[in-house]
Amino acid sequence: MGSIIALAFAAKHSKSVKSITLVAPPYFPSKDGVEFTVMNRLTPKRLWPPHAFLSSIMVWGVKLMDQNLETLIKSRTKVHVVMGTKDKSVPPDCANNMKKKFPAVELNNIANAGHRSVVFRRKKDFAEDLFKIWENAAASHHHES
Repeated sequence: MGSIIALAFAAKHSKSVKSITLVAPPYFPSKDGVEFTVMNRLTPKRLWPPHAFLSSIMVWGVKLMDQNLETLIKSRTKVHVVMGTKDKSVPPDCANNMKKKFPAVELNNIANAGHRSVVFRRKKDFAEDLFKIWENAAASHHHES
């Protein structure tokens, strides 16, 4: 859910954002019934009643992801996605689908990493990747000015 909120916030402030890095975003291409896809894929049915509020926020965010991505790409914000190939919380196809729909998205699939281990078991590598992304975003922004 963090990627959905970060993406919405970045899109709202797209004139001030140079780059955004999303970790394991639950992306499902927009189409009729996307809410049910999200509910069925990410929220086990046994959890729906106690987590209905969080699920509804997630569904709302997923419905706006295409719009938010379009806003960021039009504003020349660099969009990076980091995804573990063994993620059991968010299907790895989510990141591949995002890349297919939005070719400007830069995708970094991390082999044998799960939803949390994509960051927590490779903290140093993750931090180094972020610094490179930020340096490149700053350099490209400087060249455009």
